[in-house]
Amino acid sequence: MDFDPNKKVKKVVKKVVKKVEDDRYDTQVLDNVTVFTPRENINQILNEFNTRTTKVHLVRSEFEHLQKFKNAPLNEVNLLWPVQQVKRTADNNNTAVKMNYDQMLSSILSKLNIVSDNGNSKIVEPELQRLAPTKFKITNFSKVCESLHRTPTQVSEYIFQSLQCEGAIVEHELLIKFKVILNHIKDIIHTYRDQFVICNSCGSLQTIISRSENGKDWVLVCESCRSHRHLKK
Repeated sequence: MDFDPNKKVKKVVKKVVKKVEDDRYDTQVLDNVTVFTPRENINQILNEFNTRTTKVHLVRSEFEHLQKFKNAPLNEVNLLWPVQQVKRTADNNNTAVKMNYDQMLSSILSKLNIVSDNGNSKIVEPELQRLAPTKFKITNFSKVCESLHRTPTQVSEYIFQSLQCEGAIVEHELLIKFKVILNHIKDIIHTYRDQFVICNSCGSLQTIISRSENGKDWVLVCESCRSHRHLKK
């Protein structure tokens, strides 16, 4: 092959980035994953958590000032810091215990004096009875509302709006003047639970709906972990 001086040659240049040790973090390798733990006083952080959680409703901004993993690779970050260093073995070496996600979550909840309510996140499934071709009733409606921690009026209004139909609350049952099937009713109630009941932080159903500070929006406040989120209109 003849050499052509006019032919452009594409050069490939590889940029080598040298990983620099950061003295702000302790490095630990667990199952081929590097965990960066800030060199901070863990007890001081947790004590500050406990102090701040004594407020009636704890907001997310209360924790935003805490330092996180600045400049650390996302795939090498243990998001639940400082829990990795919270539990330690009783041996003389004081070695950090390896924990899975559930154990770390339980640990930090206990440090915050919060009891996880995931065991009570299930609701009572509705039981549907057919009265006529276009008339049905939920026979255990009061129990469904109790499991959702909402009043029968709140739940019934959402069901009627979703079905675009009329109905009434008769004693402990809900009368629906519309042709429906059980799975459809279940889907509506599950959607109501996900949007207006369940806490996205801890999964608890122990929540209340209240007005925001500006008095314009509605906020879902968790009574278990004290987190809150704005409800969509």
